[in-house]
This record gives sequence, C-alpha cells and structure tokens, in this order.
Amino acid sequence: MMPGIGSSDNLPKGRGGTETDGAELTLFVWREFCECLQPPPIEGPTVPEAIALLRKAMHLRLRAV
Repeated sequence: MMPGIGSSDNLPKGRGGTETDGAELTLFVWREFCECLQPPPIEGPTVPEAIALLRKAMHLRLRAV
C-alpha cells in the first residue's frame, strides 16, 4: 500500500493538508486496478447489470416526459 493512502493518521487536517497529489493518486489507482495480476474485488453491479439499470432508468424517464 502507498504511504499516505488508507491510513487514518494521514488524513488531512483541514483544506490541503495532505501531501498526496492527483498524479500520485492516479498512479496508485492504475497500479492497483490495471497492473496487478489479481485486481482487488469491486462491490456493486456487474457491467451488464449496470447497463440494464441505466436503460431501465432512461426508459422510465422518457415515458414520464
């Protein structure tokens, strides 16, 4: 795990209180989700389920107009 990420003692103390910048965070996310042989589990609907939910919501919204 990257220093400064996921540790409660490194939480910002007000606005701008962390030393982790956007580029560092982007690289961390890239390594965790794209370069790992076994990416971390993701909670929530699968891609097909999410698409079905979006289609249903859009269909219901169009019917209401």
